[in-house]
Amino acid sequence: MPTLSRPQLAQMYNEHHIRIFPRPRPGKEMAGDGARFEARTQHSPEGFMPLGAYSYSQSYLSNVSSVGRYCSMGSKICSMGAVHPTDWVSSNPIFYNRGRYNRFIGEAPPFKRRFREKYGPITIGNDVWIGDQVVLKGGITIGDGAVIGFGAVVTKDVPPYAIVAGVPAKIIRYRFSEDIRTAMQASRWWRYDAHDIAALSHDDPALFLTEYEKAAPKLSERPEDFKTYQDYLGDAE
Repeated sequence: MPTLSRPQLAQMYNEHHIRIFPRPRPGKEMAGDGARFEARTQHSPEGFMPLGAYSYSQSYLSNVSSVGRYCSMGSKICSMGAVHPTDWVSSNPIFYNRGRYNRFIGEAPPFKRRFREKYGPITIGNDVWIGDQVVLKGGITIGDGAVIGFGAVVTKDVPPYAIVAGVPAKIIRYRFSEDIRTAMQASRWWRYDAHDIAALSHDDPALFLTEYEKAAPKLSERPEDFKTYQDYLGDAE
């Protein structure tokens, strides 16, 4: 687990606009040693996340496979723990985890059955906003532009541009009409740097799309460039 010095933190910010916030205390170990992320991201002092450019997270989750660009992730977000069988006689792992049986009983188990206890990784799209204290089930996909409300427990995939909340989370509404949602996803505006599209009308989605259609042919995409923190400390952007 990495422990970064103040000069290293300053180097990552000054050369690559990678910020750890709040600043970790001296000697603080961070998780996510092998995480690959883009420059212009902000990470929790708990660990590095696989963030796309202009995304920030105030939480650390170890089972997220990817986070798109321009995402906003609040504090105390977590993922569900191990899975237990709910349609077996007992949900207790002593009846399918051979190691646990041996530790409790002190002898080899009389069964060979097994149960997969782990969920798959979580995939998060672009321009996703996840509020504080959200719980995510492993293996789900959160679509581009989705919003997840404070304290929601998300057990299913979230469609693009859906606003979900509650326990379990349900769709409250969609951010835009179907036509605009389709056009937003087709535009893939997150391919571009913020300074290239900041002057467009972000407060008017329909007008934004019109302006974007005219501007996009003149813009250069920001290439995807995911590196580890060790890579960033070894070279300048």
